[in-house]
Amino acid sequence: MSDKKISREERRKSIERQRKHSNKQKKSGAKTWIKRGFLAIAALAVAGFLFGVVLFAVYASSAPELDEELLRDPISPVFLANDGETEIPYFTAQNREYVEYDDIPKVLEDAILATEDNRFYEHSGIDVIRLGGAVIANVTGGFGSQGASTITQQVIKNSFLSNEKTLKRKAQEAYLAFKLEQEYSKEEIFEMYFNKILMSGNTYGFGTAAQQFFGKPAAELELHEAALLAGMPQSPNRYNPFKNPQAAEERRDVVLNLMEQHEKIDAAQKEEAWSTPVESTLVPEDQRTTTEESTEYTAFMEMVVDELEALEGDYSLDEGLTIYTTLEPYVQERVNETMASDLFFDEDVESAMTIVDTKTGGISAIGAAREYEGDVRRNYATSRDRVIGSTIKPLVSYGPAIEYLDWSTGQTLVDEEYSYSSGQEIRNVDGEFLGPMTARESLYRSRNIPAVKTLEEVGSDNATDFTKKLGLDFGGIFESAALGTPEKQISSVDMAGAFAAFGNNGVFTKPHTIKKIVFRDGSTEEVVSPEPVTAMKDSTAYMVTDMLRDVVDTSIAGSTGKEAAISGLDMAGKTGTSNYSEDKLQEYGLDASSARDVWFAGYTTDYSISVWSGYPDVRTPIDTASDERLLAQRLYKQVMSQISSPETASFQQPESVTEEVIEVGTEPLRLASPFTPWSMRSEELFARGQSPVQYQSDLWQTLTDLLD
Repeated sequence: MSDKKISREERRKSIERQRKHSNKQKKSGAKTWIKRGFLAIAALAVAGFLFGVVLFAVYASSAPELDEELLRDPISPVFLANDGETEIPYFTAQNREYVEYDDIPKVLEDAILATEDNRFYEHSGIDVIRLGGAVIANVTGGFGSQGASTITQQVIKNSFLSNEKTLKRKAQEAYLAFKLEQEYSKEEIFEMYFNKILMSGNTYGFGTAAQQFFGKPAAELELHEAALLAGMPQSPNRYNPFKNPQAAEERRDVVLNLMEQHEKIDAAQKEEAWSTPVESTLVPEDQRTTTEESTEYTAFMEMVVDELEALEGDYSLDEGLTIYTTLEPYVQERVNETMASDLFFDEDVESAMTIVDTKTGGISAIGAAREYEGDVRRNYATSRDRVIGSTIKPLVSYGPAIEYLDWSTGQTLVDEEYSYSSGQEIRNVDGEFLGPMTARESLYRSRNIPAVKTLEEVGSDNATDFTKKLGLDFGGIFESAALGTPEKQISSVDMAGAFAAFGNNGVFTKPHTIKKIVFRDGSTEEVVSPEPVTAMKDSTAYMVTDMLRDVVDTSIAGSTGKEAAISGLDMAGKTGTSNYSEDKLQEYGLDASSARDVWFAGYTTDYSISVWSGYPDVRTPIDTASDERLLAQRLYKQVMSQISSPETASFQQPESVTEEVIEVGTEPLRLASPFTPWSMRSEELFARGQSPVQYQSDLWQTLTDLLD
């Protein structure tokens, strides 16, 4: 018995020893695998490092040689016209006041370093500390939230390399930055940056900017002036103090904060500079001189610069870009001639126009004002502070009614006494009421009451949806919007683009000035023109176009756009006049024939043109009782007749549209019968499947039904 107990005890101990031995082996095995894993990871890391070193060496070996001329001189961009060959003579790198390092004031150097590269005198071309901070910021704030380029790297990038964001380019940039630091002193590198950076337009270098904006050499700049200039390179056009003093002041204050943070100035100095208005020491307006070589394309080129800065991506005009634009020089020349013509009835009345390619949305030319020169000027073509009047009717009333309510061009509308929901009476310009009429007639006669009724039927939501697809932001669209008074106004650029969609089978492309950008290497390019979108059915586009044809038909009594008609050219258009309120008429001492603004928007299958005319001072009216009201139409006609080819294609009725003869005034619409008087017949358009099936005459309908 005891022997059995002993053997059991021994077996238990034996099993325990085996378990411990097994666990020991498992732990030993796990440690072995962990060690092997670490070794493998280390090997991969070393291999990756070595691969990176080799790749860096390969990329660096193909980097261009340092060229002192390129290092010191800016690289001007090249702008090409719509044909892709004609160079636009606007920007040049020659407008520069070169400043030696010894003549750069300490306050300006401190402002630049605090803003761009505070550790400039400590790193060797690459700021590892700043790079690490940028990596963290990009991880936590999203890629691109912070950059890490030093001043040395910016000199390299702006002198030799393309703008492409590739590992090769970054490797070459790092290599050349390090090499630059070996061959040139810090002072020489800072001098390069100081004199070649783009400040605004074709102004390069801080010394040139000091003279242009403050009328003094850089050595005489005050703290607040130095801070303003130091902040400009981030967005030269946006922070131009002549054009955007508020934005420039906000940027200046950011720079002053950075200067205090990096102990370049103290709090008292910052506060004093903060309290100085930006405009207090700028060159007075009457003493400013334009810096452009040519003013022929000034307004268009300003739009190009604005568009470039608004694009997603890192594009800078001092990096040798080739920019393919939509400008048609011949069209621009005709616009310039027209804006300087004797069509204007006095010296003070102003005008503006935008010409857009109907098919592509590219802006072919711009007429910003009668004279658009000097550093302080107003672009009336892009401003959104003028009331567009009845030009809005196809956009918020008739277009949406055809699109969403399946209206035909013969829809019956009644021109009668009518009021807004507030009780305010609505009037037509002639003070009369014409009774039942088709939607077509109410549009070509530009009757107010039918337009308001149509918008009420359409509804604000539908009107907003329709106009947004045309790139328009009217804000709130209420009853009065049908007469040109939505919550927000639009520009002639917006209007030309929207009307172009009617002439392009309902396809809208946002008006733009840039087609593509080619970088300095000559092979890397980006197409940046907007994508076309379907804004409405082709049936809607054609039916609106056909109604607007009648606006410029000289054979139709009551059409409002006859002055714009061009013989032999198939085109459509809409007039617009904005009137003063009763209160304003009394305040300004004006009579009922006074108008603030007159418009005309018209288009062919090739071009869409929007024209505004009025006075800079809104208290000065245009007299609608005279030919003054025709100015916008006459300007339109002169330009469109010169730029249009005799072979301009006509608008083609799509398969989605049918034509029927209806009896005017019927509700719902009925087809005309043989008994319908000729005076009551009208050929009207319907979206396919929406034509009426009933005839007006009961007798004729009965006979027709029997025959069927």
